[in-house]
Amino acid sequence: MNKTVHLVNLWGEFEAKHPDAEIEDFCRYYLTTTREKENAGKLFGGLMPPTDKIILSKLIQRLFTFQQTYANASLSNIPIKQLEEFLILNAVSNLKEGKKTEIIHTVLMELSTGLNILSNLLKQEFITEEEDKIDKRSKRVKITPKGEKVLQDCYRQMRKANSFMFQDMAEEDILLTIQLLKNSEIRHSALWLQNKGKTFDEIVIAANATSSDQKD
Repeated sequence: MNKTVHLVNLWGEFEAKHPDAEIEDFCRYYLTTTREKENAGKLFGGLMPPTDKIILSKLIQRLFTFQQTYANASLSNIPIKQLEEFLILNAVSNLKEGKKTEIIHTVLMELSTGLNILSNLLKQEFITEEEDKIDKRSKRVKITPKGEKVLQDCYRQMRKANSFMFQDMAEEDILLTIQLLKNSEIRHSALWLQNKGKTFDEIVIAANATSSDQKD
């Protein structure tokens, strides 16, 4: 069958089931169903959770565990030994002269953990700290030339780890995945800090209230 005719037929079948769908919805549907047919392996060894949302959550959690393992292994031969140390040092570099709390919140880390890592980076002379000129209770930190050098080593090693992690994904699939997930990242980044210490029910209520205010 002619490829154009085949594609039009597929669109017709999809549109009949989803009359309000846009072309972008069809493209995502087609890519998803095609990938499912191509992948003969069993996700999670065949032990599948009951809903798609749980499957997605479990998939993200497992991929993060794999990525963290590869990242830590790639950093083992340089002074920065752990992914968390790299994340903090990278945030220090990006924020120039950021407050300690600002740096820690940027990488979504618990305050006590972040402060311990900053203390270790200070001892190794990868960063310096000084009192905030406006808020004397706070301290600002910045990266040192020694820290910049080791950060460049981290970048090289992390590129290797990330390339290994996603070497089986086509570039267009990576871009599509970013496009599909970025709105969730943006939304929950805004919610994360303001909801620390709240119960889950309180988080949901606050998020729904924010959504309603934005619609109004």
